[in-house]
Amino acid sequence: MPVERAARHLLDCLGVAAPPGADGDELSGLLRDALKERRTLLLLDDAADAEQVDALLPDNPRCLVVAVARGPLTGIPDVRPCTVGGLDVRSAVELLERYAGSVRITVDPQAAEALVELCAGQPAALLLAGGWLAARPTASVADLVKRLRALPGEPASTRPLARTFRLAYEALPAAQARALRLLSLAPLGLADAQVLSALAGCSVSTAGSLLDGLVALGFAREADHGQYEVPGCLMPLTAQRLAAEDRDSEVQLARARMLERTVRLLQSCRAVAEPDGSPPAAASPGCPATCASRTAPRPPSGCGPGSPRCSRPPAWPSPTGSSTPWPAGWSPHSSGPSLRTGAPSPPHPSCTGCTGWSWTWPSGAACTASAPPRC
Repeated sequence: MPVERAARHLLDCLGVAAPPGADGDELSGLLRDALKERRTLLLLDDAADAEQVDALLPDNPRCLVVAVARGPLTGIPDVRPCTVGGLDVRSAVELLERYAGSVRITVDPQAAEALVELCAGQPAALLLAGGWLAARPTASVADLVKRLRALPGEPASTRPLARTFRLAYEALPAAQARALRLLSLAPLGLADAQVLSALAGCSVSTAGSLLDGLVALGFAREADHGQYEVPGCLMPLTAQRLAAEDRDSEVQLARARMLERTVRLLQSCRAVAEPDGSPPAAASPGCPATCASRTAPRPPSGCGPGSPRCSRPPAWPSPTGSSTPWPAGWSPHSSGPSLRTGAPSPPHPSCTGCTGWSWTWPSGAACTASAPPRC
């Protein structure tokens, strides 16, 4: 997590408003000011390096900071290093029970303890193991232990998390595995259904199902504001899989779709914020504020070009930025409200209630059918 995001999150927890556009130094200063008179215990998990921790340290000696990192945090004064082990056996078994259920754990407690040992009590590895068991109700804990020990080229002495990740990842369906790899490209490591839809070139509903499946299997977790994130300890393993299994052209295309979506979001936000009649607002005629809302209403039945409620084709921003009529060969289909990469398709002002339409791009258009735009 970047320092700016961490500082902004801590300020939100303290009830301090952070100014928009503030950089890391300014946010760090605001955080130190907010903690100047407070007695606080600050937990920084999965710290990348000493520089990241130092930027968040308060100047108040009554504050205690606990920073968890994968290596020593050299360069910070008054640090008391200690080694943090995994969960104790009882806590680790309870964590497995949340996924696998108590029956399989109770009938074979020795296998459960062996699984905890193979995972070294690491919560991330245990979550992946529990997700593997949850997806296979007929498999026993002993089956999972046997598979982990028998992984080719993975001796039991290797990193427990890498070994468990490999087993769980290779059991994923192709679409889910690809979605997990592409999440390593998400900005700031955060993604929602719209972001994954842009990266993978799939529908928003499909992206949402993929994200929920990854959460159930322990590969991702829910974050604030309806977003998802891959745990930081899994990101390097996910990025390695992306580099090994996806062609450079596919990765570049995913980045391009993500960039196009981001640019169009910024254009829409600017158009909504500008007063009527200004150049930015005129560039996106009729674009409603609900365009970026996930809860926008479904378009009413029969609302489309040529319908009684839409007597003339809506205008939409062309790739060149000019407002042109609806191109021939494009057709609407009511697949529900969503926000996808590609040109937004705001309804004509005379056609009220037509938000949330998606458009099928004809063959040979700027965007292929694998990434149809939606508004």
